[in-house]
Formats: sequence, C-alpha cells, structure tokens
Amino acid sequence: MRRAWFLRGAGAFAAALGLMDGAHVGRALAAGTAAPDLDLPALFKGGRPFLHLSASDGSRALAWLDTDGGGFIANSFAQRTRSPVNNGRAALPQFVPPLPPVGGDGTLPVIAPDPKDAILAGVDVQLGSSWFAGRVWTIDYRNQAITWHPDGRSITSDAINPVKLHFPTPNYPSLPVVVEGELIEMMLDTAASLVERTGSVVATSFITHERFAKWHGAHPEWSVRNIAAGIDWIEVPEVRILDVPMGAVSFTTRPGDDVFEGEHVAGKLGSNGWAFHVLMLDYVRGIAAFD
Repeated sequence: MRRAWFLRGAGAFAAALGLMDGAHVGRALAAGTAAPDLDLPALFKGGRPFLHLSASDGSRALAWLDTDGGGFIANSFAQRTRSPVNNGRAALPQFVPPLPPVGGDGTLPVIAPDPKDAILAGVDVQLGSSWFAGRVWTIDYRNQAITWHPDGRSITSDAINPVKLHFPTPNYPSLPVVVEGELIEMMLDTAASLVERTGSVVATSFITHERFAKWHGAHPEWSVRNIAAGIDWIEVPEVRILDVPMGAVSFTTRPGDDVFEGEHVAGKLGSNGWAFHVLMLDYVRGIAAFD
C-alpha cells in the first residue's frame, strides 16, 4: 500500500543465496540439490500478512508484508536495535532464523510513522517490492502460513488456474480482475488496510472514487456504506481473476485517492480478496496461481 511518504525500494534481487536462509541453503544449491522451503514466522492480523521476527540481540519486530509498497524501517526500531542510519536509510539487523534480505543495496528508508495512524500501529518494518522481487512465494491465507521457496523452482507449473502477472512498474505486480464482464487491471496489494469505525484495522481492497461512483450508479443494490470522510465501502457480489471466481470482495476508497498517486490503475486487490485461498506468487516467471 503506497502513500506519498512510502519510498519505493530499489527493487533488484541481488543477494547471495547462501545468505538468504542460512548456510544450509547455500550448500544445498551448490550441491545441485533442492533447497528446503522456508516457512516464515507468519502472523495474520485482520486478514493482513505479517511476520513476527526475532533479532539476534533478542529484539522483536513486527514486519508488514506489502507487495505494493517500497519497504521501510520505523525509526523507533532502528533506534531500538542501534542500526546505523546513513542518508536516511538503514540495513535490517540479523534475525533468527535468518530472513531473506531486501534487494538493491540491502537498505530501506527509515521513517517516522504518524503515531495516530492505526494502520501503522506496532509496525517496525515494512517488507515490500524489493523483498518479494526475484523470488517464489506461497501466502496461505487459509492456513495462515507464508513460505519462501529459495531454489526458485516453479510452483505454478501444474496449477489449473495460472495467471500472468503484469508489472506496470518493475517489481510491482498487477492482476487481471473481472467485474461484471469488465476487465480491470488491479495492483496486487497485500497490505491494503481499512480502519473500521470501531477502530479495528482489517484487510481491504482499493478503488478510486471514480470507480466507486461507476459501480454504485450501475448497481444501487450493491451494499455500500460510508466509513469516514473520503472513505466509502462497497461490496462487489462476484469478482473473478480472468475466468476464476473469487466470490464477493469489498472495496474502499481513500481520501483524495492517495494510494493511487502517480499510477494509472483504478483498483488494488488486497488480502481480503484472497481470504480462505492459497496464493502462489512466482516473481521469477511472472505468474500467480491460487486455490
């Protein structure tokens, strides 16, 4: 989920495999054998995927997984772990077990989140596009598990519903979403979040105000409600990824369409669209699949 102050990551897969999940992965690949899958310490909050990490010095970190974000480190976490900050950027500390590193130069921007922002409450790190790029993943919303496949093998080759990922911007994937027979290219946004009137934070999907008005005008029978100023909610009874039905998915707008700044899409499919599904993401071959 992008906002103006979310700086985009550099975005290249540029780390030695031996560093990704420990020396045993490096040895396995060097020997020509399949590296073991790495089940990460997953935590799902309000339907959104996180990792609950432990640094080598005993510090704990809550990492927010965002396929549509650039990644960041909260300044409070950088201070807590005494991470050196250079030109507003810092490297992540070593975690136990080791975490696949971010790409590019291995650093992320250090930011000061608004303490009043419920969406970012408790978040120490955002792992975004440069962390997902060049890798193969399974996000199992059904069983609340997240797996990295470090050998980069195809996990979608025998899938019955593979879908080609598009990358309007390098490392930021989009999917072909169909609503009422209309094909709408939407970004994949695992971090899309909504603060409910109760104050709870839950997964959502985003649309522009223009798209909301179009759907509501054409389908006044679809459920709608206002959440807050600039934030309206609508439930689409049937959403498809090409020909594959996903069921009902709710979408929300954002004040001033802030999450769409500089983009040319009308929607972002979030984690609520994948509830009870297993999502496979192959950034190496640009393919997604799900069941």
